[in-house]
Amino acid sequence: KQQLSGRERTLSFVDDIMVYRQGRNRDEIANKLQEELNRIMAWCDVSGASINHTKAVLSWFSLNNHIVKSDTPHVTLDGHTLTRTASMSYLGVKFDRSLCYRDSHIRASYCQGSQ
Repeated sequence: KQQLSGRERTLSFVDDIMVYRQGRNRDEIANKLQEELNRIMAWCDVSGASINHTKAVLSWFSLNNHIVKSDTPHVTLDGHTLTRTASMSYLGVKFDRSLCYRDSHIRASYCQGSQ
């Protein structure tokens, strides 16, 4: 099963993978993320591929500041707890915690373009 439907997606391009889940219950979201990461690691074991867990991050996105700043469930990759970050980058697009792109993507693109 390469692509999930609805509010669940696993996107990949060459050697970049992004797994995302959408919902209201953080424990349920974390469980679904963990299931998908476990599936990806099982595929890596079979195919001989590897994932550098030091490059993997976990970001929670919401317009609700309380939810974003509060404790969230842990998710692991190959036995390593993923580091929680306030923003992340995928294929050159920087995502900030509220998905408004003001703080990260636009500023970074402007700075890169002005050099």
